[in-house]
Amino acid sequence: SGESNSDDSDEETTEAQLKRIRAQKREEMRRRELEALERQILSLSVERFSTPEILFRPKDIGLDQAGLCDAIIQSVEACNPSLRAPLYRNILIVGGCANLPNIQDRVEKELRTLVDSKYAIRVHVPKDPVGYAWTGSRDFVQSKLNSEIASSCVDRTTWSMFETKGCQSHWEAIEKQSIESTFGKGNNSEYVIM
Repeated sequence: SGESNSDDSDEETTEAQLKRIRAQKREEMRRRELEALERQILSLSVERFSTPEILFRPKDIGLDQAGLCDAIIQSVEACNPSLRAPLYRNILIVGGCANLPNIQDRVEKELRTLVDSKYAIRVHVPKDPVGYAWTGSRDFVQSKLNSEIASSCVDRTTWSMFETKGCQSHWEAIEKQSIESTFGKGNNSEYVIM
């Protein structure tokens, strides 16, 4: 009869263990359910492609403005005709959107269909497109003396004066001076400082 008591106590211990394991499993299931409810999942479908497409065709969402490639063309065509070839050869895409997959190829292909075939098209995306503009500005300022920076800049008052008077010749003189001071007189380099 002593043996039967020890068997009963073993069964109780095993039964208590099973209850504890079942309770742990229930608690784990509840924890997982709560975690699943708290988790925020955003499933993307065509949005991955249609959202970046707005950069190229803003009219798709009702914005009456030029897309990226049209804006590039407008900017280049607004410059002196002698600068257009080097500008088309040195298009630089910076900022967060430059990290979009295949943006460099897309811009090159679209520009090639829109720009006169006499111009070579080259699009560059730097390794760090987000910080590239700031880094370039910092390096420019650090590499120039204060007088050189002053000759390359225009204050708001001067800008407004020339803008209202339509003094295109003044801007052309500044542009020519900037190119000659950077590359030397008569140098037809493909890189232009604007």
